[in-house]
Amino acid sequence: MFTNDRSKWSRCAVVETGELAAFNVGNADKFDLRASPSVDKFGKPDGTGNGMGWFPGYAINVETGERLNIMFGEDSSIPSENGNDMIWNPTKNLLSKNFLSPVFGGKHYVYIMGNKKFKSGTKEVGTKYDLCASYASILSDAGISNKSLRKRLVFSQAMWVTMPLVKNDRNVSLASVEGGIVPNEVTVRLRVKRPYAKYINSLTTTPLANDSAPLYRFSTASVFPDKANSDAAKKALDMITVSPNPYYAYAGYENPNNQLDTKVKIINLPNKCTVSIFTMNGFLVRRFKKDDDKTHLDWDLKNEALVPIVSGIYLVHIDAPNMGERVIKWFGIMRPVDFDTF
Repeated sequence: MFTNDRSKWSRCAVVETGELAAFNVGNADKFDLRASPSVDKFGKPDGTGNGMGWFPGYAINVETGERLNIMFGEDSSIPSENGNDMIWNPTKNLLSKNFLSPVFGGKHYVYIMGNKKFKSGTKEVGTKYDLCASYASILSDAGISNKSLRKRLVFSQAMWVTMPLVKNDRNVSLASVEGGIVPNEVTVRLRVKRPYAKYINSLTTTPLANDSAPLYRFSTASVFPDKANSDAAKKALDMITVSPNPYYAYAGYENPNNQLDTKVKIINLPNKCTVSIFTMNGFLVRRFKKDDDKTHLDWDLKNEALVPIVSGIYLVHIDAPNMGERVIKWFGIMRPVDFDTF
């Protein structure tokens, strides 16, 4: 989420994306923390050291519901592209003004970080949203003498990376930092198909829950049965329906290897009820009496004589004692039987 609401902004590590240390502020190497003073949400030095800033927005992991850390970069060797102000404010320029080198809008790359635990030396670091303190600590950790290892530890956790540019349109621009940078809220949704498989974090020896398979938690603390409530019971009748409706010659409940098998389900039924199916003219087609704990009832699309019905509109009447009645219109198209395939 990009937003100008500062209360939602993410504290983040700002990394150097300049290629040559000799031209970068403080001679910082590429992907080091920026060597400029950390800033507050208005881009002013906040006296907390170097390399920390604010990203105008936040990120949420939709699988876990957790907020994620964000980092961004800037190339301090190109101040003309807002590369040395510790503020996320990319420009429109893909190339330099003389077209000799790429500037990529000041190289304000955005890194959406993961939320797993990993090892930093002998210390296990938790990477839930912590104002990016874990990543900043590792990038500046003199206890890990191998600087490349520090960077691998951190950037191996990046789940998404993007190279943002402002649209090259004279009517489009970012706001000032005083104005909140982002002119309006923008939501970016990133989705991938994720197979159900084991996901092992090679950077930690700590055993993962559920044998490394995906694990989901939910709570039913606010859900409880409400007994002897007639109003609730009547509202529950509104949830009764026929699936699928309309029926176009096939339902997923049917056996695909048996073309004579036809079936729909009447779902969300109470324990005790009578289900009657009528034609639009009021002729009774089929009647079921239900008295069990199942919440559905199967109809094989046949009448009382077990003869397949014809295509058309039918009325499904549910009579539930002490609850009420419900009538559903159902439309079905029956498929012809191809005897040549038998």
